[in-house]
Amino acid sequence: MKKSFSSFFVFFFIFCAGCAKLAHLQELLTLKGFSQDRDQQDESMQRRDENFEKLLMAARNNSLNEFSSRRRFLKAFGEPILRFQVLQEDGKTVEKWLYRYATRPFGSPKVYVYFDQKGKLLEWQYLSREANEIPKTPQPEAR
Repeated sequence: MKKSFSSFFVFFFIFCAGCAKLAHLQELLTLKGFSQDRDQQDESMQRRDENFEKLLMAARNNSLNEFSSRRRFLKAFGEPILRFQVLQEDGKTVEKWLYRYATRPFGSPKVYVYFDQKGKLLEWQYLSREANEIPKTPQPEAR
């Protein structure tokens, strides 16, 4: 009798635990989805930082002018952190892109890239984290 009562109690406990899991299945699946999204976000940020390292090397080597169009720039360095339109003194609209480390928004070096309306690279600026001033930026060669 005592053995059957123990067996019944164990069976009942396992059954109730299974019901609790089923009752909260949607919440458990939501948490699993958040975890997977977080992993994808981490991978994306790591890729952005790796691309920014390549961009920094090109800026330090003064070779960004080799990427003379938006398409070539995106292919080489990926999406910028921020894109916005800027109105220049001569009345033309220029697209300005900001690149920096995705994981270190403050105190990291930055690279600004400017494209005309046709997508041609106009100029770029490299701001190192050591200096608060913008160094003189090379202009692309006329072709």
